[in-house]
Order: sequence, then C-alpha cells, then structure tokens
Amino acid sequence: MPYTNYHPVYLALTSRPVLIVGGGPVAVEKLQSLLSSRARITVVSPNVCDEIRDWNDEGALTWVNRKFRPTDIDDAFAVIAASDNPELNAWIFELGEKARKLTNSVDDPDHCNFIMAAIARSGPMQVAISSAGCSPALAQRVRNRIESEVLTEDLGKLAEYLGDRRRAVKDCLPTYKARQSFWEQLIDSNLPHVLAAEGSEAADALFQSMLLKIAHSLSPYAGKNHPATTATPGSGQNSNTPSLQPPAYKNYPANAATSGSDQYSNTLVLHHSSSLPEPSEVDPKKVYLVGAGPGDPGLITVRAVEILRKANVVIYDRLVNPILLGYAPESAECIYAGKDRGSPQGARQGSIHAQLIHHARQGKLVVRLKGGDPFVFGRGGEEALALASAGIEFEVVPGVSSAVAAAEAANIPITHRGVSAAFAVFAGHEAEDGPGDSIPWKAAASIPTAVFLMGVERLPLIVSRLIEEGRPPNTPIAIVSNATLSNQEVVVGCLDTIVELAVGVHPPAAIVVGDVVRIREQLRALLAANVGNMTVAA
Repeated sequence: MPYTNYHPVYLALTSRPVLIVGGGPVAVEKLQSLLSSRARITVVSPNVCDEIRDWNDEGALTWVNRKFRPTDIDDAFAVIAASDNPELNAWIFELGEKARKLTNSVDDPDHCNFIMAAIARSGPMQVAISSAGCSPALAQRVRNRIESEVLTEDLGKLAEYLGDRRRAVKDCLPTYKARQSFWEQLIDSNLPHVLAAEGSEAADALFQSMLLKIAHSLSPYAGKNHPATTATPGSGQNSNTPSLQPPAYKNYPANAATSGSDQYSNTLVLHHSSSLPEPSEVDPKKVYLVGAGPGDPGLITVRAVEILRKANVVIYDRLVNPILLGYAPESAECIYAGKDRGSPQGARQGSIHAQLIHHARQGKLVVRLKGGDPFVFGRGGEEALALASAGIEFEVVPGVSSAVAAAEAANIPITHRGVSAAFAVFAGHEAEDGPGDSIPWKAAASIPTAVFLMGVERLPLIVSRLIEEGRPPNTPIAIVSNATLSNQEVVVGCLDTIVELAVGVHPPAAIVVGDVVRIREQLRALLAANVGNMTVAA
C-alpha cells in the first residue's frame, strides 16, 4: 500500500493544550502515552471509560461531558480524533487542517497530518517506532522488543547521568565538534560499565579524569607565555614536554576540571608553540589517510596537524581523541565513522570508501583520521585501494601505533637486548575457536614478543592457544587498556593467571606476551629504590 514518509520529531507538550475527542478504549490507549508528557489534556465525549473518569478525578486531565463542537479545537495545540465514528473523526481532521493544528484521526492515515508512534522509554532515553500507519501492531511488537533488549534500566540511568554533566562538558570544550567526539569516546569507554556496577561516585572519578585530561592537553599553563604542554597523570611522562595544541580559544572556562587542581586559573588561554617547523605542502586534490596516534593528543605528528588545519572534511574513527578535531577549521565537516558493533564490517567499510570518494570528487580536502597508524590494523590499505581504483590521489601520514605505544606507556620495551630480538603484532579479534581462525599460532607462540591488538574479549582463547602451541604457562603477560590516557590501566600476570586477573578490563586494550614484561617490574623496583617517589606508569 502507498504510505507517507513521515519525519519523526519529539514534541515538548508540557502545559500545552491537547484535545482528545472520544472516550472509549482507543482514547484510553492514546492517553496512556500522552499523560507522561504533562500536557494539558481535555477529553470531549458524552460517555467515557472508567479509566478516563479516574484520571479526571485525579486531576490528570479534564473531561467535558458533551458532544464535540468545532470551537473545541480553537485553543488546542494538537487534536486527536479518537471516537468510534469514522465520519466524525474525518470531519475533525478537516477542521484541524483548516486551523493549521496538529491533527490525528486514529487508525485513519489519510486523515492525519501527524501520527503517534509506539514509544519505548527508559528514563530520558526514548525510541519512537512507526510503520507510517501501515501496521501499528508491528510497530508495537518492535517497541516491545526494544524495551526488553535495548532500552534497559542501565541505559536509562546512563542517559540521565550524562545529561546531568552536559553543562560541565560544554564549559570545558568550546566547540561542538570536540564535544560530540568527546561524548562518543566517553560512551565507548568503561564508564557505562562502571556506572552500572559501582555507581555514580566511581563513574564520576573516571568522568572527571577524562575531562581533566582534555583540559590539561588544551592548556595546562593558563595565561603563561611558553609552549603548551601535556602529560598523562600516572604515565611517567615529563609534564614539561612540549606538545602541539589545538587552535587558540579565548576565555576558555576551566570550571569543569577537578576542583583540587591548582594549576588552573579562572580562564584557560590556548596558544601555539613558536618552535614549530615551517609547514610543508598540503595538496587539496588528495585524500589524506592520517594516523591520530594511540590516544594522547600530544602524540599526533606535526605533519598530521598541518593537514588537519587545512581540512574541509574530517572522517574520524571511534578511538580518535576528541580534542584533535579542534585542529580542523570551524568550517570543516567532521563525520563520525566509528565502527561500533551491530552491522556487517564490509558494509560499514564500504560506506567509508563511498564517503571518501564522494567528498574528494567535490574538490574538498579530505582527511581520514584513524586511531594509531592507518596501515596497522586500520584498514588503511583497503581505503587506499578504493581511492586508487576511483582515480583519486592519496597520501598516508603515519601515526604512532598502539602496537608499540601501549607497551611503552606501561614501561615495557617491545625488544630488549638479550631478552627479545623480534616481535610480531596480531589481530586478536581474529582468534576463533574453529576453522575461521586466521592467526598463525605457532609463530605467535615462538616469537620472543607477541602483541595482540583488539583481543581482550578473546583473552581466554588467546591464552589457551598460546599454551597449546608451546608457550610456557608461566610466560609473563601484560594487558594495557586506554594506553597513554589518564585512565590507563595495566594488569600483569602469567598465561595461567591473567584471565582471572583481567576480569573487568575492557577495550581498547593491547596484550603483550613475553619476557620483556619482566622489565617493567625491574624498572619499578629500581626507580622505587633509587628515585624515591618518582611517578611510574600505572
């Protein structure tokens, strides 16, 4: 059947007058959805169900005990014709149309200029499902499934938690693009799990540390006349190490940072280091496949910053630090291309290829900003092939890969004379308990240092396969999550203990296997003995 392509919107009906004509079961069904909106509801009907009488007695609505009159719609913001008389409902719709009112004739799509969707709710989270009037029963079935499988109580609590902190983030991040990317990174972090398992106090500690990290990276020396710097708390980095910062923002509020930090004044002023080299040429006819580094915004390359500052379009991944988008001009279009769970990998990657080609053919300078290095498990090679096939030039801008940076941030050398003369990096998510497994396990078990990226969710399988192929069960292993960021965590154990020790560790994380892991503990012991209270990577 033909159907109308309705545009879904959410209406603020609080205190607005809504008229319902009819008092039977159909009207009751619509009222059950509307009452939570706190609209000022009037029901006009000579006869009504007991539920409507009760709501009238409770003051939830006003019942007018008479037949409908055309003047009833005069003051209404929205009108719902829910009587058992189709001709009356159609007439009410015609009156509403002439008066330019939102008007719905129940179960009659031809006499509606809006429809009421089936709504699934959990706290402030709402999902409206519509079949465009084709099958309300099917829409309700989908609604029920979403309520039971998606809109859980934890999700509603998370939405309320994040909503309470929007003001702090808006104060801390001055651009919409940076805030949008920060929220995406926050939602993809361990915070939802911490909130559900440990409560808001524990979640606040993680939230504030991530927000403080961004503020620190933007300008830890408010108003002072020397290069901006950055450091990861607990990472062992020297806090006086210069790093590139995003463009200057005047009167940047710092009140969202943790209150105990005395390094912030009332205003943060961002500025650039005067020691940057002269920019090299940036060709607007190319697509740039740019590595964003492992997480810390100070680890992006100078070349990457040069290109971002001239971008027209930035297509960025889930693990890109949100403040890096601040390098792009205000006029640049920033497109989130994070590969979240739920849809086929090939379809998502194909969509990214199409976007790169589409924007490049419009003559725009396109930056494909990818966490880590674009050619290390970043599918940058596939994007380069797609661009070349479309006749579009590209340039690869290498980035610091977490394949090495994660271990280094935890004070674990990937190679070490006399301990490890070689290392290999494996895609941990490729580990399968069956014929789909594509990891060369004999090589992984024999190489001195084996690094697994994207493998924390398959940790038990990785450990068992390594032991099966000959790795001793007492081989040291470390898991570094959120490497180089303020919420970095390191769990160290042996192959036969790590699965139990790593309970609660969530992606993104790198797994390092080999005797080089012992160097970390040697360094910690030496520093504790010889340097005293010097901060060492967590």
